[in-house]
Amino acid sequence: NMIATVIEEDRKKNEEIKNEEQSLREETKNKDLEELNHIKMTLQQKQDKFYQELEQLHQKYTSDTAKRNESHKKYYEDNKEKLHKIEQYNYKNIQTKAKIEYTRLKIIQQQKEFNARNQALKKENENISRNYQELKLKMTRFRQEEDRRLKELTNNS
Repeated sequence: NMIATVIEEDRKKNEEIKNEEQSLREETKNKDLEELNHIKMTLQQKQDKFYQELEQLHQKYTSDTAKRNESHKKYYEDNKEKLHKIEQYNYKNIQTKAKIEYTRLKIIQQQKEFNARNQALKKENENISRNYQELKLKMTRFRQEEDRRLKELTNNS
């Protein structure tokens, strides 16, 4: 009986130890769950905070980028317009240079023609003048001859 009592006491002690161990396990488990929930909640708060900061940074970046994009588009369009105007001015400049060159060549050609014409006219003028002087001289000689003949006729008559 004593053995049965010792066995019973031993069983009760084992059961008490098991219960105590089970209770400690439950306590530890509950404590761990509490800690885990606390860590989860802290991490969730930090995650929300970081998400808000990230969202704010993203909004700021988007806003800044939008302003820069608008500015860039404006400058790009201005640049396109100015480039078009420059191309027009270059085209007009090339046309004007071509007209100037054409006019310069035409002036040179006309100068050559006018110089040649002037030379021809000078020669013609000199020829006419020479002919005039020769005819004038002939006429004077003819008149003198006629005067002389008239005087001779009058003297003879």
